[in-house]
Amino acid sequence: MHSHDQVPGHIPSRIHCLHSDPVLDPERDSAARRFAQLGFMAIETQWLANFASVCTRRAYAADVRDFAAFSGLQTQSELLQVARSHVLAWRHHLQAQGLSPSTQRRKLAALSSLMEHLLDEQLIPTNPARGVRRPRLETHEGKTPALSLEQAKALLEAPDANTLKGVRDRAILAVMLLGGLRRAEVVTLRVRDFDCQRAGVAHLRVLGKGGKTRFIAAAPLMRERVQHYLEMRWHSFKAMSACSCE
Repeated sequence: MHSHDQVPGHIPSRIHCLHSDPVLDPERDSAARRFAQLGFMAIETQWLANFASVCTRRAYAADVRDFAAFSGLQTQSELLQVARSHVLAWRHHLQAQGLSPSTQRRKLAALSSLMEHLLDEQLIPTNPARGVRRPRLETHEGKTPALSLEQAKALLEAPDANTLKGVRDRAILAVMLLGGLRRAEVVTLRVRDFDCQRAGVAHLRVLGKGGKTRFIAAAPLMRERVQHYLEMRWHSFKAMSACSCE
């Protein structure tokens, strides 16, 4: 990285080493690059281990690889030479792509988090992404669209109540709508999560973002539909077992 990379207004598109490497034969050069790449991957793996959410790890990993591809990063040493000007150049690139403000903010947050990890490990003197302004979110409302009472009722009754699949879907919708759960939270639920009692009231145990557990009072309709599905599934399993024995 050359000294002019630090000059305000200069927007580099690639990361360069301070000193050029001696000429190596192709095989030795390739081996050296593979070794350096393993170092880059090891740093990324260690950093991502700090996040409990699989979705967060997946998104952040894609974000920093996007930055690496844009900046031409190939080795661990190049990662440690990232300067503020490179972050600013990437921010300009994200804006030019027409990405939503929330997506731009997440990508910049991912890069800043990685750099903060390198700083904590004393691999870099400062975090070059710290203080870089992120796009403002203009909306004052949540991003999740709201359903009217009529729409929610129609959605709850939409699946076929006469089939096992339909009964399952009716139970899932009741849990999502009445419990306010995310899709990722619903798919991790287990039967035992519906058997929680708190102060004599039935609750649903939910593993949320960041690996945090919370308890939600189970509405009567939610309990009724989940129980109906479990009973119907059990009867279906018994019927299939009886047929296989004949």
